[in-house]
Amino acid sequence: MNSRIFMSLYILVVLFVFALGCAKTHDTGKTEPKGFISDVSMLEEDPEGKVTLVYINENVDFASYDKVWLETITIYVFEGSKLADMPVEKLNKLIAYMRVALERELGKNNQIVDEAGPGVIQFRFALTEVSGSNVLLDTVTTVYPPARAFSELKRFVTGKHTAVGQAAFEAEALDAETGERLAAAMGVRAGGKTLKTDFSKYRDVEAAVDTWAVTVSERFERLKQKSAGAGQS
Repeated sequence: MNSRIFMSLYILVVLFVFALGCAKTHDTGKTEPKGFISDVSMLEEDPEGKVTLVYINENVDFASYDKVWLETITIYVFEGSKLADMPVEKLNKLIAYMRVALERELGKNNQIVDEAGPGVIQFRFALTEVSGSNVLLDTVTTVYPPARAFSELKRFVTGKHTAVGQAAFEAEALDAETGERLAAAMGVRAGGKTLKTDFSKYRDVEAAVDTWAVTVSERFERLKQKSAGAGQS
C-alpha cells in the first residue's frame, strides 16, 4: 500500500477514535491498598467497574439508614507517598472539594449530620494518591494524531493515558453506633483523552472525585431500595 494512502487511513482512524470521545475519567484497575482502611481481605473486583475493589455486607438492612455522617474526609499520606511533597494549601482544597462533592450527592436523599446516632451511616473517605496532569502535553496528545495513538497504546499497556491526572481512594462505611463495617471500596481513576475547557492541573482528580461521589450515592440508594424490597416480601 502506498505510504501516503496508509498514513491518510491511519490519521482517519485515529481521528475517528478521537471523535467518539472517551469518558472524562476511567478506572484503571491498577491500585494497591495504602493502609487507610485496615482490612481489605473481603474486597473483591467490582462487577460494575466503577471502582477497582468493593465489599458490601449483604446482611445489613441499609433501608434503616437515612442519615449520613461524613466523619473522615481526608488525604492519606503513607510512608513514601508523593503526597507529602504537595503544598498544604492544595491538599486542603482537595479535601474541601471532596467534602462538597460527597455532601452534594449523598445529601440528595439523606440528611447530613455531624455525629453518631440511630439510623446514621458513617463514611470514611481518603485520597491515597494524587497526580496532576501536564496541561499542555495533555492537550497536544489529545489533538495530534500520532501522539494520540501513542497515548492510546500507553493506556492499553499501563491503564493510563499520557500526561493525564490520576487519583486513588480508599473508603468504608460503618454503622455509626456499633462500628460494624457495612461496605468498603478502593479504586483509582485517570483522566480520559477529551478536549477540556478546564485547564487546571488537578481537573482530572476533581473529575474522579465527582464520579466516586455519584457512585457512592447511587449504590447506597440501590442498597436501601433492595433492603426495603426484601423487607416487604
